[in-house]
Amino acid sequence: LDQIPLNLYVRAYRGQPMYGLRRPNHSLWIRERIGLDQFAATEAIEAGGTPNVPFLRASLMRGDPYARPEDRQRGTTLHGGMRGVTLGWHVNASAWDSESDKNQIKMRALGGGLKPWYFVLMGERNWRKVENKVLDSAQPGALQSLASRVHPSSEITEWTVAFTGIPGVIVGGVQEALSDPYQDSQRRSVFVDLHPIPYLQLELWRRQETGTRSLFDTLATAHLYYDF
Repeated sequence: LDQIPLNLYVRAYRGQPMYGLRRPNHSLWIRERIGLDQFAATEAIEAGGTPNVPFLRASLMRGDPYARPEDRQRGTTLHGGMRGVTLGWHVNASAWDSESDKNQIKMRALGGGLKPWYFVLMGERNWRKVENKVLDSAQPGALQSLASRVHPSSEITEWTVAFTGIPGVIVGGVQEALSDPYQDSQRRSVFVDLHPIPYLQLELWRRQETGTRSLFDTLATAHLYYDF
């Protein structure tokens, strides 16, 4: 329903929950580590709008329809901010409160960015608190086992710099820092994003992680899409 005053809307949907800086690439820790990767889904009723420069969205989430009932996170999420024309500046803030039969999750995020000339600059900070409601005391390392299914409390900081001056090409780098009860890690990535022909996007990522664990990997992804 979108024919209501002040650019307000309401909708019922099944899809990716709104939280933080939503980006097409799925390799960034800020979404991967908080369980909101490209496969994240929830059923929700959402209301929001853009009366002018500020914007606000609020959702009542019923949980992931593809998860087991005891694992579905039900609750609320708020997402809002402001954006402007000058240098493409924007600031975003998000609040998330949900719980399942097994755990309770509270998250807060603050982010923003600029687009000066041919550059894109973005940063985001995420705080996540997880409280386990049920632990199997008969299972050794129960907390660790549960944390393997639900990412634990953590703090993540992320910075992105990209150059868009070549038609159909975006190149850039991402700096990420993660701290949780099990690891403190840094991850540095460089990427190339290509749009060689309409409806085709190619991504190539080279990532290096240091800290609690050390690894290199390369991610190549092809996206076929069509706007209608």
